[in-house]
Amino acid sequence: MRWIESESKGQIQITLFPSSTLAAPPDHMDAVKKGLADMCDQMIIFTPGRFPLNEITQLPMIFKYPGSADFSLTHAALIEKYPAIKQEFEKEGIKYLGAHANAPAHVHMTKTPIKTLEDFKGKVMISSGTTGIEMMKRLGGSPENRPPTEMYDALAKGVCDGQLLEWEGVDTWHTAEVVNYSTEVGMYVMGMFTFMNKKTYDSLPPNLQKLFDDQRIYRLWGYKFDLEDIRCKQKLADAYKARGKPEIYVLPPDELARWTNTIMPVRQSWVDKVNGLGAPALPCWKTPSSSRRRMPGTRSHRLLRIDHKGLELSAEVISGLLTSIRILT
Repeated sequence: MRWIESESKGQIQITLFPSSTLAAPPDHMDAVKKGLADMCDQMIIFTPGRFPLNEITQLPMIFKYPGSADFSLTHAALIEKYPAIKQEFEKEGIKYLGAHANAPAHVHMTKTPIKTLEDFKGKVMISSGTTGIEMMKRLGGSPENRPPTEMYDALAKGVCDGQLLEWEGVDTWHTAEVVNYSTEVGMYVMGMFTFMNKKTYDSLPPNLQKLFDDQRIYRLWGYKFDLEDIRCKQKLADAYKARGKPEIYVLPPDELARWTNTIMPVRQSWVDKVNGLGAPALPCWKTPSSSRRRMPGTRSHRLLRIDHKGLELSAEVISGLLTSIRILT
């Protein structure tokens, strides 16, 4: 946002209010609609069912570590190809600007490591949102939905055995002090969508509107979050080493496949819900003849790879899901 201030040459000044200062997290977008604030970030895990098409981005096992820039690029390509995804926001009478996300969540435990599906049995796990809760049930654990401010005490006092959280979150909420084992897997991300009050946006001259519409902001936001997530992972790894704990465990491909197959009904549940909305049966994705399905804009946006890790990203999974649903185009 400081970039916008700079590029506007003093015409725009942005005052940031911490979460819950003006409205509780589930109410951020409604506060902007009412004019209590001009802009907000809204996490749709707090508005289940309100934006079902956009919930595709928080389905499990899609985005791999680090994943934030991947999310921004993927969502931008989705709304470019399928206007109904963006219209789902704008029918609310609010200006949608862009999307970013935290990094994918991993498994962090206090007393025993998680290396197989069977290890979840009997474990009480802090899991966020509808996706996290349903996924944990499928994996065999007992989900506990707690706000970030309660995670530390729940883990420290043994009320919960572990949590699903990104590396940056483990650092930010200080649960790195009480967890002793981590499994890198990339469970799900929590998307954050940026909105502006429609009257505020319409009151800006075109040159200033263009600044807020510039998608480079959200790609950079994702890239910077990726860097922070990488830094926090290394910080946790160093802390484990200093405490004599095992290295971060990376789930091997065969076990990852077991986990992915186990949570597949969570994805299918989303497909069934979206199809139940009554959208016309229009094919929204034509599967290419090649074995690798590509997201729209793959070549220009480089959705399949990220340079610093070379990891396979979300394009193939999302395109596969889109073959199963119907979207107005």
